Amino acid sequence: MMFAHVDSWRGSTSNNLACARVEFQSFGLIQATAAFRWLWRFQIHKHIPLRGDIPTAEVAESAGVPLAQLQTVSRVAITTGYLLEPRAGYLCHSAASALVASDPDYAGYAFVLTELFYKASDKVIEATEKWGDTTKNTETGYCLAFQTEKPMFGHLFQDKTRATMFPGFTRAIAKTGERDPRFLVEGFDWSGTDTIVDVGGGRGYATIAVLNRFPSIKNCIVQDLPHVVAGAKEEVPPTLSETLASKVKFEVHDFFTPQPDLGENGGQRVFVLRQILHDWPDDKVKQILEGVVPILRKHDRILIQDVVLPSPSKAAYGQPLVSGEQDPATEQALLQEVKDHTRAVFAASMSQLMMTLLHGRERTLEEFGELCASVDERLTIKKCVTRPGSNLGVIEIGLGG
Repeated sequence: MMFAHVDSWRGSTSNNLACARVEFQSFGLIQATAAFRWLWRFQIHKHIPLRGDIPTAEVAESAGVPLAQLQTVSRVAITTGYLLEPRAGYLCHSAASALVASDPDYAGYAFVLTELFYKASDKVIEATEKWGDTTKNTETGYCLAFQTEKPMFGHLFQDKTRATMFPGFTRAIAKTGERDPRFLVEGFDWSGTDTIVDVGGGRGYATIAVLNRFPSIKNCIVQDLPHVVAGAKEEVPPTLSETLASKVKFEVHDFFTPQPDLGENGGQRVFVLRQILHDWPDDKVKQILEGVVPILRKHDRILIQDVVLPSPSKAAYGQPLVSGEQDPATEQALLQEVKDHTRAVFAASMSQLMMTLLHGRERTLEEFGELCASVDERLTIKKCVTRPGSNLGVIEIGLGG
């Protein structure tokens, strides 16, 4: 009965197909998420051999779960490709589930999705009902889910399991290539740069990658909070030569406060804001930018590397792919549409997740421009570079025309 109203829809055939597809996708996504959570909670991946298959009944017995429930849940997982059924009554790993079973970082990824993000997302409605139009990072779906008055990052590392698994989650994302430092390295002309200031830069992996490619850069200053800086000094890549390593300086700095004076030198200074702005609402982003502008000279630059939300027209999903012969141009156009849609889904989903966890969000290029202008009317976007394989854009910002 769930889809009965589709049959009574009096629109065109394409409207019928679109409506049915949205209904089926939404229904399927809910159950796929529930299946993934169930499989993770009962650690089913640990009871399937990495090579070869195993009777489903043996998995159920080994994991201590009801066979009928495992059969039902695994059918959903099989439709998504997370598990495989090589023959009736048997299960084996897919590439995805094998990663979760064999790589601690991907186990961390699964933990964070199911035990943190899902629970937080489930409380977004209640958060809106309770706090309304708030941007406080202590009034979020995450805070309700875990009954804490602390912001996510203040609460996250208080628990040993979360503190162990979350870094694995971030490493797993890095392994996908989506956040590969090369996108920053290739997204800007660094040849005239004298000093890099990596604001909220953590371990500094991205800007150290820039320094490795452009050894003429004289200084690489990585700023973060005290506990981050304390650990970062021990993690300068051993592949970095002694000469280049001597150029890297870790500095304690709160990016909501004004940037320290760098002194007068003739070379270009580049302030990198890499995936920090999406953690914050607009008023806090303005505060971060306001800390940089007073020491920004005309030839200096701010580089923002974040997800750049596509326009609504790019985010909308057009006509479905159809079977049969296609001329190459049509086929390429359809495939590009699917790629654009996939990136748009990721970007929009990431934006909603940032709202859920921290009251941050992803932004369009226009929204970045408006934020810059609201801080200082001289602050303008010079260029935005995106690369295939990443949703991140490198936005170059400077003073004047």
